[in-house]
Order: sequence, then C-alpha cells, then structure tokens
Amino acid sequence: RLIARFCLKEQPEPWRPPTPNQRKLQALSRRLKSLQAQHAAEQHRVGQCLDKDVLADLRAHLLWLKNHQAKIEAQMHQLVAADAALCAQAKLLVSIPGIGKKSAALLLAEIPHPDAYASARQLAAHAGLTPRHHQSGTSGRTTTPLCKIGSIRLRSILYFPAMVALRHHP
Repeated sequence: RLIARFCLKEQPEPWRPPTPNQRKLQALSRRLKSLQAQHAAEQHRVGQCLDKDVLADLRAHLLWLKNHQAKIEAQMHQLVAADAALCAQAKLLVSIPGIGKKSAALLLAEIPHPDAYASARQLAAHAGLTPRHHQSGTSGRTTTPLCKIGSIRLRSILYFPAMVALRHHP
C-alpha cells in the first residue's frame, strides 16, 4: 500500500526493460570484467611460480584469457555497431575527451537508457560521483569526498577515461 500511495502521489516514470541488445551488451561487459580479474590473478601467480611446467601452463592460460578478452570486446563492438540506437549513443560518448570505443560500450552496458535521466547530475548521482558533505562538530574538513552510494561498475568504468582526460586533455 505504501508503494501504491507513493506512485499515486509522485507518478514516477514507468520502468523500461533493457532491449535484448542492451541485455546482451551487459552480459558481455560483465563477462569481460570477469576475464580481466582472472587474468590479473594468473599474472600474480606467474610472479610467484617456481616450477617451469606450472609456469608454462600459466602462460598458456594467460594467452587464452587475453585472446578471449579480445573476442568478447569484438563482439561488444559489433553489437554496438549493429544497433542504431546504441551506435548513436556510442558516437556521442566517444566525442567526450578520454572516452574511447571500449569505454563507450562498457558505459552503454551499464546505462541502458541514458535519456531516462533528467540531468547530468542525476546520472552522476546514480554512479555515486556526487559530493557528500559530512561535518562532525567543529572539524574543519576542507575537502568533500564523493558519495559513493551508487553503481560501483559505473565508477570503475569511468576511472581510466578520467585519468586519460586529466593527463592528456587540457
């Protein structure tokens, strides 16, 4: 009853499910993230391995993981290119300094409907990138940390493009 009263009073926008291509892009994105984590773990094992047979197996697995990551990235780019709406959104994202094709595809996987946000601030809040003011007593804190209540996936996707833009774009 509480939810029904809220909906009657506020009349929120109805939820739109992601399209099949958006769901597939999200599944590919999350699989890519999983493969990247496995790759990092195996690289760590290579640094600690003393046995040459195990080392050879680890290197073969690293090669397989790298090739499979490239295959999944190619599938993601093909999926974005084949869908007119995703392609148009990707072109807009790539126009932002620091964001390339891969970052655009990853962002589109996590933000299925960018037009559902009324402002950039709403999207930033969804990603947990808005400032959070915290004051306790008379502490003279001069910095305001990020809120970080939001999508950790979006924040992690945006980290490296932000670093690239910071270093290479005035």
